[in-house]
Amino acid sequence: MERKQEFNIMRILFFILFSSFAFSQSFITELADKTVGKFLYDKNIKIVNDSIDIFLRVNSKGYCYALDFVSNDKTKFTLSDQAIAHKVNKDFEWIYNDSITVESLKYDEYQSCGDYLSHRGRNHRYDNYVNHANSEKQIYIILNSDKGYAVLVEPDDVDFLTPNNEGESNSSIDDWIEFQTLQEGISFLKSDEVIFKANKLRQVQEDIQRKNEEMRKFPISSLELPYKFRFGMSEQTVANHLKEIFKSYTKHEITSSRFANAKKKRVYKEMEYVITENTTYLKIELCFLYDKIIKIGYSHWDKNHSRLYDLDLKIQSKLTAIKNEYGLLFDILFSNSQIEGAHQIWSISENERLIFEEKFFEEEKFQRSKEIENKIGNKM
Repeated sequence: MERKQEFNIMRILFFILFSSFAFSQSFITELADKTVGKFLYDKNIKIVNDSIDIFLRVNSKGYCYALDFVSNDKTKFTLSDQAIAHKVNKDFEWIYNDSITVESLKYDEYQSCGDYLSHRGRNHRYDNYVNHANSEKQIYIILNSDKGYAVLVEPDDVDFLTPNNEGESNSSIDDWIEFQTLQEGISFLKSDEVIFKANKLRQVQEDIQRKNEEMRKFPISSLELPYKFRFGMSEQTVANHLKEIFKSYTKHEITSSRFANAKKKRVYKEMEYVITENTTYLKIELCFLYDKIIKIGYSHWDKNHSRLYDLDLKIQSKLTAIKNEYGLLFDILFSNSQIEGAHQIWSISENERLIFEEKFFEEEKFQRSKEIENKIGNKM
């Protein structure tokens, strides 16, 4: 009987010690340092414990974008915000606002990450946010509610995450490997299999980065576009070019409210050129920034103002080939409208420059307005 009681006491002590170890400060930070922000595996990993579940989430690149410690159904107690923060790291400078969660939700991975404590579905990962702390290359986020608590660890480096503005993506994966004990999970993370897979995944991304860097050095002005246009042509060069290949054309400036300040400063202009051959009309829209083409739109029409899809399709095919080859340099929009729009291609870097210029002129305009207002006010 005494031996049985002693055994039960030992079991209780083991449980307490094991739970304490599993959710201790050193364990959380050490596991984060080994996994978060690194190329890890091609599947998510879940480690089940007596008091918490540990989720190691990777995206389609194999990059570990989240290490989540979440109290499970076996947990019969709750902790205060201060107690959770102390278990993570009592020396961290904890910040009590939601700025970090807003930043995280800019990426598809966290939009698709679901929730732990609110049970409300997509985009509710941070519903029970308490505070967060930055520690070198990791961000520690605390959640707390009457349903339990969680510590989410995310990388500070977002180079391998997917921005939401890239449209639909397959950044997240649904495959999981599950371990029933902490020891099994840790052993797997230290195994040669994981180390080999991580190195392979990292090498793939390094090769992609190297190719991307090489592509960005490509001189876009050397690329011949449909109807032998090139980015960087001046308005006068365009006039000479059209006379050479079409003999005659008409043109007019497109008036719109887009980039009004840059237009007013005469650093940006939108022009439409119309070329007529028999009953076919080719319309070319050109955007000039500092007298250099940064965007081109193409469309074909008949005398009844109907789109000529056979010719449009040829343009679309050529632009698609350019997009597939030089996707980092160009954005493309294909118009399916029968009454308006054009297939368009533009330089990403030059378009960003235009946006910057417009903001600069808008701020300059605002400052001038404030100066005039102050001068008038000073004369009161």
